[in-house]
Amino acid sequence: MSNPVRKKFFRMPDFGFTLIELLVVIAIVAILAAILFPVFLSARNQASQARCLANMRQLGAAFELYVRDWEDTMPATAAFGLPNWSGCEGPELWVYPEKGQIWRYTRNKSLYLCPSDRGHPTQRVQLSAIPAGLTAKDYPLSYSMNIYLSKKKVGTLRMRQVSRMLLLIQEDRTRFNDDIYVPNPGDRDIPGKMHNGGTNILYLDGHALWRDRDMLRAERDSQYWIPIGVPHI
Repeated sequence: MSNPVRKKFFRMPDFGFTLIELLVVIAIVAILAAILFPVFLSARNQASQARCLANMRQLGAAFELYVRDWEDTMPATAAFGLPNWSGCEGPELWVYPEKGQIWRYTRNKSLYLCPSDRGHPTQRVQLSAIPAGLTAKDYPLSYSMNIYLSKKKVGTLRMRQVSRMLLLIQEDRTRFNDDIYVPNPGDRDIPGKMHNGGTNILYLDGHALWRDRDMLRAERDSQYWIPIGVPHI
């Protein structure tokens, strides 16, 4: 026979949520996620941008060492294939950093690729040039060199301002197809905007920074990126 007193004093408490309480909790979580997600995304983007700048500075140091070892002469771009600074086999072809002229000073493939570009395909590389087992998402380069500095003796160049002479720039993944940047006015090579409306740039004097796209276009169109007296390509 059951004991009513036992039932009264030993009944397990009910900890369940009502439907309204569950909906309130879900709504609060959704609001918090909507608030915090842009914050987390911004922090991740800033971290990628900072890592990209660090890559550029280390590549710039490698360029400096190369120039010292090669009698003041800059490495080449991929305009005529190998050898060149990045190990790019040519326009719209694959890149092998270990074949590049500055590889002996870097020894690190990750320096050639911005973290924000990982997993994002470059869209202008020939499919036949992609190595077996890889895809366009594996393209290992983010940066292009100013073609007007290719094979030039640095000491003989006349520049408006060395601290504003482009050496490397990160290009947009949708346009990127080699290690060459042609900084002529117009729409041939447009500065990218993959980092918060702008992109990272390395100058010939070794400093790297983020610049707004419009500022970069203005600097390019003002001919700061082309040595004085060098014929336009």
